[in-house]
Amino acid sequence: MLNVFTYDKLYHNSLALLMLILCCFPKLIGLGVVILFIVVLIGWIKKELFWKITPLNYILVGLYLLYLLGITSTNHSEDAWAYAENKISFLLFPLIFSFRPQFKINLIPVLLGLSLGIVLVSLYGIVNAMNLIYQNGWDLNFLVSVNISPIHHPTYFSFFIIAAVSGLWLLNFKNEFPYSIKWLFAFTMFCGLVFILCLSLAAIIFLFIMLFSIGIITVKRRFGIKWAAIVTIILPITFYSASQFIPRIKFEINNGITATGLFLTNPIQYVKNKPGDKTGNEVRLVMWAATILEIKDHPLGVGTGNVDEHLSSRLRDLGQLTLSKQDDKGHIRYNPHNQFLQTALEIGLFGLIFLLTYIFGLLRLAWKHKDAFLAVIVGGLFFNSLFESILQRQSGIVFFSFLLSLLAMVDALRNNKSQL
Repeated sequence: MLNVFTYDKLYHNSLALLMLILCCFPKLIGLGVVILFIVVLIGWIKKELFWKITPLNYILVGLYLLYLLGITSTNHSEDAWAYAENKISFLLFPLIFSFRPQFKINLIPVLLGLSLGIVLVSLYGIVNAMNLIYQNGWDLNFLVSVNISPIHHPTYFSFFIIAAVSGLWLLNFKNEFPYSIKWLFAFTMFCGLVFILCLSLAAIIFLFIMLFSIGIITVKRRFGIKWAAIVTIILPITFYSASQFIPRIKFEINNGITATGLFLTNPIQYVKNKPGDKTGNEVRLVMWAATILEIKDHPLGVGTGNVDEHLSSRLRDLGQLTLSKQDDKGHIRYNPHNQFLQTALEIGLFGLIFLLTYIFGLLRLAWKHKDAFLAVIVGGLFFNSLFESILQRQSGIVFFSFLLSLLAMVDALRNNKSQL
């Protein structure tokens, strides 16, 4: 009689469960990590797993240690230790995935756990939107953005969707998707609708870059470099033209282009000329300028938990009194909206070097092993880090540190002699 409770199934199910919990019950993610840790411990005792670190993953550990070091210079102990708690995934997942399995890692359970979570959260978002419409009357705004994604920030949830759909399609192209293609098409169409309703400009642009890259590579292979060059010109024009038919996206793109042009001409003057209400893109530019000025004055970082204090002071100096306002806990409304700037400001240029080394190390790994899924995930981290402090929210911290640590281990298992 077949043993349906084999260890490898238990291991894969614990990975899937963690993804599901992250999507549906992010406040319970600690429970998912504990379950995974127990399963890993059992596997090590049963000799189903062996200890061998993946050096690339331990760059995350170094990054975490820099945050701990930054606590020594904090003026806000409560905030600093809260940051350390939130970012403990940088320590735990490299440790957990230093226990490598003797068996082949199957990504299907991970993607199915993520996909099921996306469906459940999307349905909850739809019910939430319908309830708002029922209570307040018809308004299209009730169907989009945070209303359709009430658990996760729309940009994060949009990337969850990109990761799940792209991962499943890549498995299908390799003939490893175990279910009917009809289910994959249905899931893709459902996710496409929710993705559009999230209205995340960063996610939409990243998706376009993905599809654009795939299109160019495909055309070049089949029709040659001449047609690839033609498509390279046509596709961006087509994307921009199509975006003009969606009012909110049209406004965001056109406003972003205009604001960026003015900002690059004279950043400081631009900030001082924007004292009142601002659009989302204008807020980003102001926060970037303030953060860069602070980094110049504090190249070793301001210390863990001190970012809001320093940015508030700098924003006041720039005449941004509204953005500089602090609540009773000393927090300001916006973070730097750029993970690279956020990291450099908080734990210094050394922290930024660690983060960039980790990202480009993973990109090199993806290129070396022709791992398209790893390229999508690390590419998403890099791109979103340009416009969001993507590793400040628990959704981003756990999702990226878990999935990238796992994928780095998977690629290491493909060639145990690889030096990452």
